[in-house]
Amino acid sequence: MTGTVVVGIADTHIGSDSALSLPEFTLDSGQLLKANMNQEAIWACWGDFWQYVTKLRKGKRLIIIHLGDMIDGDHHNTVQSLKNVDDQRNMAQAIFKPLVDLCDGAFYTFRGTPAHGKGASQDEVDVCREIGAQVPQWRTMFDIDGVTIDCSHHGRAGGRPWTTAAANIAAEVVIQCASRKQDLPMWIWRAHNHTIDDSGEKVAGTRCLCFPSWQLKTEIGYRWFANKISDIGGFILNDGALDASRARYPIYLERKTIKI
Repeated sequence: MTGTVVVGIADTHIGSDSALSLPEFTLDSGQLLKANMNQEAIWACWGDFWQYVTKLRKGKRLIIIHLGDMIDGDHHNTVQSLKNVDDQRNMAQAIFKPLVDLCDGAFYTFRGTPAHGKGASQDEVDVCREIGAQVPQWRTMFDIDGVTIDCSHHGRAGGRPWTTAAANIAAEVVIQCASRKQDLPMWIWRAHNHTIDDSGEKVAGTRCLCFPSWQLKTEIGYRWFANKISDIGGFILNDGALDASRARYPIYLERKTIKI
């Protein structure tokens, strides 16, 4: 093998009725659960994403990094997710186990939001142990063929399309590294906000990417970010070069036009 493909994904929120789901799944109760229209659209993007990754990685090793919030959990009295969290964990195992096999176990994960994965992300820990993925971390620096990536779940994103918070995160990491006399990471990967944000060249020596998700907006999303559209997709590093071709799939089911 020569070279490495590093795939970054985040916020899959399996179990939510607006997020990644198998087309059909048998619940613990024996009931057959079928994906809704939104989930079918996301699943089609998911299939395209991994088909593309499979072509890219021929002759190369593959590393997958999931930045957290694997499942949706039972949170905020929502009626938009499966109430039996065991069903969510079981579906997550079915979705992610083939990916663990695809990358020969080089599947790294991060602890997300307690509301979704319980305290210390124990649900995510359980899923990873069952499928043979690496036990989730809080924050980790990877050195992959000399390409360094600082990863963690919680980040920030600009509240409007013309603003950025990624540059703030990059500046914070610069200060941290300077105070500890550590080398700057080449990349900083953060998630949580379901919105792409990119520091670009604003901060010298490093670049921060805030990740898209695999979940369309929920009731909470409409309340907090009424005018924003959830970005669906993931980022890829191919031998250290950024591939953003699958970072924003054109799913616009959140806003429809009704002709009267």
